Amino acid sequence: MTDREPRRRGRVMAAGLIIGALLLQAGCSGGTGPSTDGTDDGFMTYSQVVDEYNTAQASLPLAPGDQYPPFTEGYDQQGRYEAMYGKSIAFGVYMCSWEEEWLNTRTADAGRASKALGILQAMPDNPIFKATYDDDLQAEIIAAFDKAALGDPSEVQSWADAC
Repeated sequence: MTDREPRRRGRVMAAGLIIGALLLQAGCSGGTGPSTDGTDDGFMTYSQVVDEYNTAQASLPLAPGDQYPPFTEGYDQQGRYEAMYGKSIAFGVYMCSWEEEWLNTRTADAGRASKALGILQAMPDNPIFKATYDDDLQAEIIAAFDKAALGDPSEVQSWADAC
């Protein structure tokens, strides 16, 4: 087992918990299934969520040396999940990866740290970020990245500790 492997498992678990809490906060923790008029109700099956998680990884490359873990266990495979749930879990892993990359390189490798900070600062423009985080959480994350740009790692460290 590498020193990054426990961190990867923790990232996925934390990302899932954070996203699950956000979905509950938004009142989107369940669905009624397909609507009677044939339109999509905005919910997906477990296998669709796993596919969405796997597909999202292509557009969310992790920091050097990190890999996406398999989709986490413990989900109801007969359940219905809000659209973008798989993408949001992948995004959580992505964000954790780059937070840790910035924290680990900020004093040791200016080039890698600069790249990591640039990726962190671009995250609020990502459609997944905009669609899955409410305004207050977006503001907190943006503030953390702004502090990081000024050299203060404390807020990014708090977010990374939750990974």
